[in-house]
Amino acid sequence: LSLVRARLELAELERSHAEAGAAAKHARVYFFSRQVNKKSVAETIDTLGLWSRRDPEAEMRLVINTLGGDVVHGLALYDFLGELRALGHRLTTVAIGQAASFGAVLLQAGDQRLIGRNASVLLHEVSVGVVGKLTAIEDRIEFSRSLQQRLLAILASRSTLSVEEIAAQWSRKDWWLTAEEVVALGLADAIST
Repeated sequence: LSLVRARLELAELERSHAEAGAAAKHARVYFFSRQVNKKSVAETIDTLGLWSRRDPEAEMRLVINTLGGDVVHGLALYDFLGELRALGHRLTTVAIGQAASFGAVLLQAGDQRLIGRNASVLLHEVSVGVVGKLTAIEDRIEFSRSLQQRLLAILASRSTLSVEEIAAQWSRKDWWLTAEEVVALGLADAIST
């Protein structure tokens, strides 16, 4: 009876160890499938920051499936991802479903940028909604123009397109791209398998 009990305990220990190993293997895959806003960015930074402190220089994977959202908060996340890379983490970004709007910018943050075969990317101009005094509106529009120039620079930096070419394509329309088009334009490195 004690031999049977010992074997069962050993089997349970081996199963627990295998589960812990599998969980650790996938512990550094973060699924970003929400709108880009203050809360989602803060939660993502908190989690990735914790992983970074627990396992310096670990590989991380950011899986993106988002409609996009706030540019200012998105840029904070983009910069944080750059900090992780500077600390020695290898970051892979993967677009699945859709990397729309700011999601397309987040895709650019990876050392390796992958896109799902059936995923789509949406590029478009910065959206602005303003109310108030004329001078305040003018200030907000000027700030939005500067944000747009930053996004254009990020998108053009690793693609085959210039800032001017991207601006011409997304001017006054939504520019949807297939996975094949995204790779051909250099906005992702490969289609994930």
